[in-house]
Amino acid sequence: MLDKSLVAVDVTQEQTILNALPLAPIISSAAKGWNKIYVAYHRQPAWQTPELSFAQHSIMIYTGQPVLGRRMSEGRALEGSYTFGKIGIHPATIPQKISWSNEAEFVQLCISPQTLLYFVNEELNVHTTELAPQFAIDDSLVYGIGLALKTELEGNNTSNNLYLESAITLLSIHLLKHYANTNAVWRQNTGAFSPGHYFFPAKVPFSFKMHTLIWLDAIAGAAILVFTLYLITDDLQKSSKQ
Repeated sequence: MLDKSLVAVDVTQEQTILNALPLAPIISSAAKGWNKIYVAYHRQPAWQTPELSFAQHSIMIYTGQPVLGRRMSEGRALEGSYTFGKIGIHPATIPQKISWSNEAEFVQLCISPQTLLYFVNEELNVHTTELAPQFAIDDSLVYGIGLALKTELEGNNTSNNLYLESAITLLSIHLLKHYANTNAVWRQNTGAFSPGHYFFPAKVPFSFKMHTLIWLDAIAGAAILVFTLYLITDDLQKSSKQ
């Protein structure tokens, strides 16, 4: 049961973000109809949140100037520098207090334990959707997905459902593979013709559906990384001309 003293943040009710942050996001997916993932871009002043609890897993991708960040959770304090591209993972339901030293810019991705449950329960026979907290880490894949979704969010056209679903699938499997709090060991061979054979060993054989999803994930992941490199190269070229 949620402690009544905690501030609850549930991005399906976007106004609750203002219970924890001084400013609303500059842009968010709330009006886009993206049901399985929430994406927002923030520019927030120096701040310390009250003790809060996220209803969804919240992934922060830092995109601004360096700031000193601090997180207090379960009696443990973590402190360090957030520089461009650093990632923070704030698991759902865990009480935590977060602060940063000056203006912070970041992309926020929120995904619910219920969404992760589809991937851990249907095919892998793993029954946890808990993620381990992460503080100022490097993860190029999460970074690439976050920037690609931000670009998709900023576009005026209707979002491509296949593109969005592929990004959600890739992100979900990646989070579970690398950051899940689980003692389950995924060991069984999934078949040499699937990328999962090399990266996603499992307790049970993968179905044809999961093989198809993993191949789509591999293709989508490659496309996202190529697109991210293109954006970075384009920005560098524009800067050099100025």
